[in-house]
Amino acid sequence: MARQAYRCKHCGDEKVLETGSPIPDCCGERMSPIPLEDCTHPFSAEGARVSTVDEACDEGVR
Repeated sequence: MARQAYRCKHCGDEKVLETGSPIPDCCGERMSPIPLEDCTHPFSAEGARVSTVDEACDEGVR
């Protein structure tokens, strides 16, 4: 589900709620919406294979 983050401009308290939830109040006023960062990591192992570089390395084993 999508989420929305809110921050109080007075005390700095933050809350993350499901999208469509009522805007929370803090310090007597409604909290301001703040953008959430986009997810940049794959959701599954199948998607990770494409973007993960697997190069040879020296493991120190002789």
